[in-house]
Amino acid sequence: MRRRIMQRVYLALGLSLLAVATAAAADATWPREIGTEMGVLTVYQPQPEKFENNVLEGRAACSMLKKGASAPIFGVFWFSGKVDVDRDAGTALLRDITVTHTRWPESSKENEEKMSVFLSSLMPKTGLPISLERLRASLATVESEKKSVEGLKHDPPKILGV
Repeated sequence: MRRRIMQRVYLALGLSLLAVATAAAADATWPREIGTEMGVLTVYQPQPEKFENNVLEGRAACSMLKKGASAPIFGVFWFSGKVDVDRDAGTALLRDITVTHTRWPESSKENEEKMSVFLSSLMPKTGLPISLERLRASLATVESEKKSVEGLKHDPPKILGV
């Protein structure tokens, strides 16, 4: 009887370690580099901004080291994608990712739109795995930041005459 209980404990422990390992593997290290015809694009860890109806919206810093250039150009892009959640494995899959907007130093609206289309084409069609635990923590941070600035007033101060 005691042996059977110990076997169950070891089995449960093994399954929980497997779930943790799967969740950790789903969230590879950041930043991630993508080789393109323009050069090397580096994407830094995305920051979720909103999660509603299984749609995640967020932003990510990025840099582009153009072929032949000595220094990268840094920018940011905003994205939207659908999220499929596997609670048992502790993972989520971000799919159908669309880059909605980009900002780069000294870029024009036209170039930003072209870059948004270009970046959308680079997003993996199979989706990006995300650790569910990391996603929840990031979303909790966003909510606490929103609450911390709710009561702030942005009215300009009154200027008193001398």
